[in-house]
Amino acid sequence: MLTSALLPGPATGSAVGAAQTAPWVLALLCVTLGRWAPARALVLVGLVARTGVAVAAQFHPTAAFTQHMDLLGLWAVLGVLVLVAPPDAVDVSTRGRSWAMACALAIALPMSGIAVLWLGTWPADYGNIVFTPYQQALLDASTAWPVFVLSFAFLQHLGRPDTDGLRAGGIALAVLPWTVMVAPPLYRSAPADAHDLLRNGGVVLAFLALATAVGVLLRNSRRIRLAAPAGPGASGPTA
Repeated sequence: MLTSALLPGPATGSAVGAAQTAPWVLALLCVTLGRWAPARALVLVGLVARTGVAVAAQFHPTAAFTQHMDLLGLWAVLGVLVLVAPPDAVDVSTRGRSWAMACALAIALPMSGIAVLWLGTWPADYGNIVFTPYQQALLDASTAWPVFVLSFAFLQHLGRPDTDGLRAGGIALAVLPWTVMVAPPLYRSAPADAHDLLRNGGVVLAFLALATAVGVLLRNSRRIRLAAPAGPGASGPTA
């Protein structure tokens, strides 16, 4: 929604994009407030809206319906993961809700901010844009940014001495949908190909493997410190 507000385009197309995105933003706000049931209901509404626009695009292939459709697969996978997630897999504590909002902002703001690289251009012009090597490297690297943020959240959760395996697994699952992400602005004009999927899949697995290894080491070291005697005068249980 933030990117669509920055980029030029038909007013109808922006309205369609906002209507599809609004339920997801409201769902995130509900999660932040600890209202998991309304959040899941809003995700279902958002998923139905995305699917409805996809169907409409088959019969009315106008810019209003097609320019927001290239990320349909990503939204669908995200929606299904939220809908099938058991309530116990979601940390609705104050700390957990704060982490959810922080992760969402850490992903959304930088990804929307790089839209300034093609401000003033229309979607039809994207195929003719020539970026500098620095800009292209930034765009390519941006596909790994959501994975980095969520992998860091996974590491933080897994590294706790009292970590919950189900919730840690839920965070790890949230990383997987970003495998289908492609570098902007290509996601507004072209679908991912096999090369993108293989590259992103390798990045996702590498981040998850590294986060798992570091998280397990942190958790074990913290458990050892907690189990150690408090000081030199401490003693074990007496007979």
